Amino acid sequence: MFGMQAQLLATFCGLLSVVVYYAYWNFNPTRTVNRKDASNFVDLLGGQLKADFGIFALVPCELNNTTAFKSSDCSCANEQLAGNCVCKTVCILWKEIPDSLALKSVVKSISKDVKYSTSNKSVAAETITHFFITLQPEGVLHFANWFLQEDGSWWFDQLPHNILPFTESNDGFFVGKYQGWMPRFRLADRSKSSVLAEPADRTAFVRHLLSSRFIPCDRERAHQFHLTEGRDASADAERFRHRAWRLLAAAAAALDELEVPFWLSSGTCLGYYRQCDFVPYMGDVDIGVRIASVRDWAGDTRLPSLSQIVEAMAERRLRLVHRFGLPEDSLELSFRSPDNIKLDIFFFYEDGDIMWNGGTQARTGKKFRYDFAAFELCWTEFRELRVRVPCDTERYLISNYGPEWRVPQPVWDWKSSPPNVRENGYWTPEQMDEAVQLLEP
Repeated sequence: MFGMQAQLLATFCGLLSVVVYYAYWNFNPTRTVNRKDASNFVDLLGGQLKADFGIFALVPCELNNTTAFKSSDCSCANEQLAGNCVCKTVCILWKEIPDSLALKSVVKSISKDVKYSTSNKSVAAETITHFFITLQPEGVLHFANWFLQEDGSWWFDQLPHNILPFTESNDGFFVGKYQGWMPRFRLADRSKSSVLAEPADRTAFVRHLLSSRFIPCDRERAHQFHLTEGRDASADAERFRHRAWRLLAAAAAALDELEVPFWLSSGTCLGYYRQCDFVPYMGDVDIGVRIASVRDWAGDTRLPSLSQIVEAMAERRLRLVHRFGLPEDSLELSFRSPDNIKLDIFFFYEDGDIMWNGGTQARTGKKFRYDFAAFELCWTEFRELRVRVPCDTERYLISNYGPEWRVPQPVWDWKSSPPNVRENGYWTPEQMDEAVQLLEP
């Protein structure tokens, strides 16, 4: 049987450069499972891997109990992994190589339609993206292929729906629940006696993994939109697309450097979701940022300040032209690129289960508010830029553009057209100088 498994693993490991994630799923919470079985299989797997491959271990309980990362918080015995997930962290970093492994069956998850790419080539049809090994008596090992991208980041596939019931006992995050993307990370050096390594910065790794959900742009929806509405291929439209891309790339680099999460918003989000592209008649680029991500509102000195954001943008030749609102209310920053394309950063506030951003009419000081149902963020790839969008993008767009968001609306009034807009008072005369700053026309 080991020969059969070795042949499977040799085929699996020879496909692409991968990192292998594995988690131990125990479906009987009243039992404990000897980790010798798992470690021996890892030994077998390690024998099939080249030196530049990495293997690291996590368990579901670690991903769903992330408040502590000290070995003293682990109540597992050295030789056993508790089935009720009391073990939170490093005790599951298996270093020993025991002797026996009881294999009962292998369940493979083979992806036949992987739309994401590696090295500009589609992942081969029928590539193994996940497989499971059932151990005696009731344990299951889950292995997931992580595909290396050109920039050193990693992508992994979603489990097929017919496999998902296999993991229903785990309500929290697990690798394969969704497609995922992870930024480049470094594995710590492993000992010569172990095939296992671990992320060098485990806390940061788990934080990134919990927010790793990836949703690809729907090329078929974009194709249908262009069949129905056509695609503006005029010189002006192509020029805008090129300049908007350069602007978004520069802004993304600035905010990523400061570790400020942002997402595509308003018309830029609409273009991404509807046609996988910028919308030329919009004429600008829109992104959102949680106000809690900046020091000026949160008061946390570990967070970047607004002035740092402005400086990082300026280093990339994006100059601040407008500043509306205050950190505590309706803040909006507008930048302009050397190509004369405007970037609007809308800062979002939380109000119960509502997230909202504000707008200001410069001439009158009148305020407006745009409400959205609270949302989580997912990674996507937009014109070869890796950015975030609201995970439930369609609901976000319906809030902002209504159920007819598929239909182009070149005539649009930001003060009255959005279905989620409402008037929100006026800035007082004492607030106007700070809340309405027109640095350039």
